[in-house]
Amino acid sequence: MGTAPVKGYHPRGMTTPDEPRVPRRGIHGVVARYLESMPELSGKVVVDIPCGSGWASAIFRRKGATVRALDLFPGSVRTPGIKAEAADMTATLPVSDGSADVVICQEGIEHVPDQLHLLGELNRILKPGGLLILTTPSLSHMRARLAQLAFESDSWRRMPPNELESILVAGSSVDQIYFGHLYLRGVQHLRAIVSLSGFEVRRRLWTDPTLSSVLLAVLLYPLLLLATAIALSHHRLKQRGAPGPALARVWREQALVNLSPTTLFCRHMFWEMRKVAGVRERRGELLGLGTGLGPYRKPR
Repeated sequence: MGTAPVKGYHPRGMTTPDEPRVPRRGIHGVVARYLESMPELSGKVVVDIPCGSGWASAIFRRKGATVRALDLFPGSVRTPGIKAEAADMTATLPVSDGSADVVICQEGIEHVPDQLHLLGELNRILKPGGLLILTTPSLSHMRARLAQLAFESDSWRRMPPNELESILVAGSSVDQIYFGHLYLRGVQHLRAIVSLSGFEVRRRLWTDPTLSSVLLAVLLYPLLLLATAIALSHHRLKQRGAPGPALARVWREQALVNLSPTTLFCRHMFWEMRKVAGVRERRGELLGLGTGLGPYRKPR
C-alpha cells in the first residue's frame, strides 16, 4: 500500500513556486503531513532551524506565515522562493526575543553538544505560549535499546559514533562543523531537558514504527513493566517517605513515557510543545519545588 497523497505533493517530485517538493516517506514525510494539516498562519512568525533544503519553510509560507529560515549552511536551501540566513545552533540565534509564534527544529538537536543552550535559545525567541515542533531520532525504541546493549549504537546495522565519521560537514573553519548523531538522547533525557527549558509537551506524535521494535516490545513488555515498577519502588525508598505531589507527577509521567507505544515502537521522537515559562522562571519554579533526592540546598 502506498502513502496517501498529501496536498502540495507533486507527481514525480516536480514543483512550482507555490508547491514545494516535500518528502513522501520517513520522518520528514510524517512532519510534512502534520504541517499540511495545520490551520492558516496569516500574521504568524515561524522560525525553521535547521531549515535544510527549505521545504518546511515553503509549506509555512504557503499557509500565510512570515518565515525565518535559518541554517549553519544557508546555501543548502534548494526550494524556490526560500532564502536562508546563517545561524549556528551552538551560539546565539539572530532572532529577537519573543518574536516567533512557532519554531520548528527537525532532526537538529541530536547534532548539538549543548542542547540546554539550544532549547534556551528556542525558548527565548518564542512568544509566551508559542509552539515548538521538535523531531529527533530516538534511542528509546526497542530495536535501538537492543543495539545499545550490543554495541552502544543506535542501530544494529551501524557502528557507534566515532571521531572521524561524526564530522558530517565542515565549513571554512573548525568552528563550523556539523556533527552527526553524536549527541542522540533517549526519551527520558529529552523529556527532562525540555522541561528544564520552560516547555511542556502537549503531544508525542506517532512516527515510523518498525516491525522488529513492535515484536520486541510485545515479547519484553512484562519485563519492562517489572523493571519500571522496581525502579519506582527503589526510588521511593531512597526518598524515605512519600514523594511530594510534584515529584509523584514526574515519576508517573516518566513511567508512562517509558511504556508508551510511541516510545517503544517509533524510530523518531516527534513532540509538539508549548512555551509555558522563561528558562530562569522555570528553573526557579523547579528549585522551589525541590529537586533530586531531597530539598534543594545552597552550598555552604
